[in-house]
Parts: sequence; structure tokens; C-alpha cells
Amino acid sequence: MATTVPVEEEFREEMTCKERVRNLMENPSSGMAAQVFHYFIMVVILVSTLCVIIETVPEVSGNPIFLPAEMCFTALFTAEFALRLYACDSVAEFATNTFNIIDFLAVFPGYLSLLGVMLRQDQAWRFGE
Repeated sequence: MATTVPVEEEFREEMTCKERVRNLMENPSSGMAAQVFHYFIMVVILVSTLCVIIETVPEVSGNPIFLPAEMCFTALFTAEFALRLYACDSVAEFATNTFNIIDFLAVFPGYLSLLGVMLRQDQAWRFGE
């Protein structure tokens, strides 16, 4: 007796890598992995926002945990942004999408913070501090 493959599974097998990534990133109802990814990103956004808020409290503002945490968040958000860019149909459309501009502007300060740390360390190394 021949086994039949559900139409949904046949469709999934015919998808390109780019289509699979797009489905994962933009369609949480497309499967369990997409749902997990969607909720994971939501939790990371909330934790990142909470860290930024907590870092403004004077009693904990100098805590050294915040920079590594910010770099981890920046790396995760950069990977997510890069995957969405890879999966887009049109780079021009992607670059002019309001949500993508907001995402870029949210990630960019993390790189400025890293640049600031690197410049301070380089300056300290040069002057023997």
C-alpha cells in the first residue's frame, strides 16, 4: 500500500531556503519552529528593554553586566535583521519599510557602544593607562 504525503508537507519540500527563512521569520503560524522563533524574539526584546530601563537606575548603572548583555542583544538582533534581509524579495522595499528602519535604528546604537568601548581601550593602551 502506498503512503500519501499531505499536501502541506509536499509544499514545504518544494520551498527554497529563502522561502523557508521568510516563512520562519514572518509567519509564526507556519509551524512550530516559527512559533518558537517568534516568541523567542519577543522575549529577547522584552528582556533587552528591561535591561535598558534597569541600567538607568543609579544604584546599578555601573554594573559591568550591562555591556556584555547589550552586545549579546545586538548580535541576536543583527542576526535576525540579516536573515530578514536575506529572505526579502526586494532590498529597496526592505530598506524603505518603516519597521525595518526602526529595527536598524534600534540595533545601530549597540555598535556605537561597542565602538566607544574599543576606542577607550585603544586610547588606554596607547597611553599606558
